[in-house]
Amino acid sequence: MHITAANNPFAQQRLEQLAYRFPDGLDWQSNLSRLRLLNQRACVVGVRGTGKSTLLRELHNRLNSDAARSRPASLLIDIVHRSSIADRCGWSRKEQLAILQSQLSQADSQTWVLVDGLERLLWRDARCLVRRWAGPTNCAGLVVTVHRHHPLLRLPLWIRTQPTTELLEALLHELGVSECHWHQRARQLWSTVCRRSIREVFRCLYDEYRRSPCDSR
Repeated sequence: MHITAANNPFAQQRLEQLAYRFPDGLDWQSNLSRLRLLNQRACVVGVRGTGKSTLLRELHNRLNSDAARSRPASLLIDIVHRSSIADRCGWSRKEQLAILQSQLSQADSQTWVLVDGLERLLWRDARCLVRRWAGPTNCAGLVVTVHRHHPLLRLPLWIRTQPTTELLEALLHELGVSECHWHQRARQLWSTVCRRSIREVFRCLYDEYRRSPCDSR
């Protein structure tokens, strides 16, 4: 069988369909209740490839699920994606900040502001963004993702994403991968070159699966 993105279990479009799994074993309702106790201003902390972006994307979709609203309830700012575009286009810091401010101008006191990859901004820019949107009169809620919890951001911790082999195994089963070879290879990559990044494990497995002979799948 010829392997394409459509039948490769590690294709990006299939990975994007994986639901976020909370490390504490609780559900969305429980964790949203905790977020409300934090005044709907908090951060998600975790190393690369542990589900921070997936969590923020699902929160964004949940907040915008009410079709009766005339305006979006949530504004999702992907700093990582914006930074990669800025690098390719050679934009200056001033130009990048202008684009960010243009996006944020769509928010009001009824809008949640979700910022993915806050650490990609310069520290002073990140602090200014948090200070601007941390007030209850400026937006309905503020959630940012960072690699490390920095006290000077003055945002409490909401979720700490935890990479575990149990989570890796569960996601492999959800992707429909049952062959022992791929589970063993995933654990090997996890503990070596991928440095416990589930996202990097799946990237490596995508290439290896595409190159593998049919009888090994």
